[in-house]
Amino acid sequence: MHPLNTWSSVMNNLSAKFVRASSARAQAILVALVVVFAATSASAETLMMPKRDARKGVAVVVWGVTTQATATACTLDFGDLTPVQNCTGTDRSYKAFTHIYASQGTFTATLTVGTESATTNVTVFDPALLIGGATGDNNRALGVNMAIQDGLRYLWTSQVNRTTFDTDPQTYWNGGGL
Repeated sequence: MHPLNTWSSVMNNLSAKFVRASSARAQAILVALVVVFAATSASAETLMMPKRDARKGVAVVVWGVTTQATATACTLDFGDLTPVQNCTGTDRSYKAFTHIYASQGTFTATLTVGTESATTNVTVFDPALLIGGATGDNNRALGVNMAIQDGLRYLWTSQVNRTTFDTDPQTYWNGGGL
């Protein structure tokens, strides 16, 4: 099976399990998640996380995956002119770094593994500049979006078979089911 098709199968399986007890908004986010993964890949072998929201000055995890060998040369560029991170030798099924964006804006994060690369956008908001300010509804909504994005990342990282995602499309947790 083509690695991108396998990745889509994993995400669809993950979505189906998560959606059972979720709201219509969460279902729509998960559908968008599967579409974004397919749309942001530069190839079938290296993929970035879905588009991500972040707050200025607050740590956020930027991550991607690859089917290439762990020893393949790898870098993660956050797109904000900070130093590029070397991810050579890290877990190929979860290449991740925590990063703090210092300014508001949309940044293009790029994961490069060997000659392949994939990108995604990280949109950074300054809570003080949102309508209602740091204590307003828009900042709370941003927090909800970020929590959903972190929850989906947690589901990916807690799978029992995460490291074989490219050869085993069956997704499970805790030895056999969610």
